[in-house]
Amino acid sequence: MKNKNVVLFGLSLLLAASPAFAAVDAGDAAAPLFEQFKDFGNVITAGIFLIGLAIGGAAALKFKAHSVNEQQVPLKVPLIYALVAAICIGFVAFLQIGKNTIFGQGAEANSMDEGVYSKIN
Repeated sequence: MKNKNVVLFGLSLLLAASPAFAAVDAGDAAAPLFEQFKDFGNVITAGIFLIGLAIGGAAALKFKAHSVNEQQVPLKVPLIYALVAAICIGFVAFLQIGKNTIFGQGAEANSMDEGVYSKIN
């Protein structure tokens, strides 16, 4: 039974590594990894934008609480919330401008095949 588990584990490693063995060069082996990083970056960017929207809503509520009772909620609290919300929402535009500056207008991703590396060759 123990030998059977070892053989199954070895076969699973071989099957998992088969795309890397089938690759012609390191770029082909790394291509799926670049696609995963692109998707992960999109999720992080969307999350930062949504967090900015939520903090913006909290800032609006703090402004309302400040207008009701100025002694309980100081003005600096909603202003800090609004500043953080603006930074989070503006971060998405900052990333888009940076990507267009480095890789050109309409660039899809930083890949070995279509990105800046192909222009070097």
